[in-house]
Amino acid sequence: MASEGANNEQKNQRYSKEFKAEAVRTVLENQLSISEGASRLSLPEGTLGQWVTAARKGLGTPGSRTV
Repeated sequence: MASEGANNEQKNQRYSKEFKAEAVRTVLENQLSISEGASRLSLPEGTLGQWVTAARKGLGTPGSRTV
């Protein structure tokens, strides 16, 4: 059961706006694939992919909320 708590913590990981912006910048400026960027930054591919997609669509800084 202890491992379940660890998994929940990983699933609910929060990243600062600054970290998200830097991660996106790293991928875009170095023309990395999402897979390679995620590996280099120790991030889940899906998470990084969402940030990069949002940035490419001009939806604001990764992590910012719009209403």
